[in-house]
Amino acid sequence: MARQTCKTLYQVTKSQYFWRRVLCSLETLTDGRRFQQRLQACTPSELEFWGMKTLQNYQSWALDAPLGFKRRVFRNTSTLNAGYIDQAELLPGGRWLVASDLWGKYHLFDLSSLSPIAQELFDPGEHDQADKTRDRLTSFTIWVDKTSKDLGFRLAAWKASPPDTPGHVTRTYICEINISEDKDTVSVSTKPIYVTRSYVDACQRPSIAISGQYVVEAWNFKGQPAKERSKLCVRKYAFGAESTENTVVTTGWLSADTERVLITADDQVVTVGVYCISIYTIPQLCKANKHRAVPLHYHQLSLTSFLVDVSLPFFDRGHEWMVVWHGLEILLFRFSPHGSAPPHVIKMGDIPFSYGDEWFSGQVTQDAAIVLYHDGTAKIITYSWDVEMAKQCVFRGKRLCIPAECEPPTRLASAGLDMANGLLAFCDIIEGNCMILDTVA
Repeated sequence: MARQTCKTLYQVTKSQYFWRRVLCSLETLTDGRRFQQRLQACTPSELEFWGMKTLQNYQSWALDAPLGFKRRVFRNTSTLNAGYIDQAELLPGGRWLVASDLWGKYHLFDLSSLSPIAQELFDPGEHDQADKTRDRLTSFTIWVDKTSKDLGFRLAAWKASPPDTPGHVTRTYICEINISEDKDTVSVSTKPIYVTRSYVDACQRPSIAISGQYVVEAWNFKGQPAKERSKLCVRKYAFGAESTENTVVTTGWLSADTERVLITADDQVVTVGVYCISIYTIPQLCKANKHRAVPLHYHQLSLTSFLVDVSLPFFDRGHEWMVVWHGLEILLFRFSPHGSAPPHVIKMGDIPFSYGDEWFSGQVTQDAAIVLYHDGTAKIITYSWDVEMAKQCVFRGKRLCIPAECEPPTRLASAGLDMANGLLAFCDIIEGNCMILDTVA
């Protein structure tokens, strides 16, 4: 009987259905068309190889044993204007990394190459062509098109600080990018699809969120009363158009400044302040144009702690979630459809942390958080939680040494963590180098 059971279990592990379920539970963007096409195209043996490799990568992060890494450093080339990366993001799948430099140009790294060269994606221009003023768009956010058969995404670029000269404009520039990968060739296409110009004197734009139809900007006006200095600007963008129509509402009634703005898949707008997280919907904001918008729901954070970071909203088992790192706590938000009810907030636990260490935040994802230390080390804190019970959470912290030949951590920016593919990406914001740590299973 036991022998027959083992034989049956072995046969199950050789089925396509088994490995598809395993991969769907581990990989990100599993509801995307590109991911589903890859699943359909794989043979049972290819699915098993893919699934085993992904499981081994996850176990490397989750087990208590020390992490082993192979290090790759991509040196800066002249295309990056002698370095000075402003921001870098790892795209889903772990192969491609997007970076902006201090001059506002955008570049693409192919991390599958042993010696990748930064390929210029697009250049929105260092100056606004209408009034010839300097307007370097170095900040960006990305929306991934899950319906695309290739890796398709839209990148919204902007300048976070106010215009250099009062009365001048600052732009929001959206470009559509498509990366087509065949077995032997890769083609990259870019197409500018939207630009808008705003006169926002003494206004900082710390965050912008983009979806398939809307772009939402957070505006913080310095020198204004606390209840008047935070606003949201909502635009519905169209292909190849320059738009001046927008919805502007005041939102600063609960917290002074907005640090981050996010858009969920069903058009809920989440604003993240230092001490408060508020939820609106886009129809609600459009209806409140030029007036004050009261959030549908809000969650007051502890006044004795401080916000570190939040993850992008993600889907898991029919719900949309967000991980919030607040002080030493990890909170889990489960959103209700279309903002119909307050989010369900679960305290997952306290991050394992050594008091006295000087540290600064790296990045928060749905699986892990990155902490950088001034002593030349970093810590990867992984967490696993039961979405059915939503009560049990396991934290595991792994300390790793940043190679001595690399620059101090204060100059490193965490560009992304991809646990499924077993890699961690950093960028040297001064020299423009990119460091990849590949997990050794």
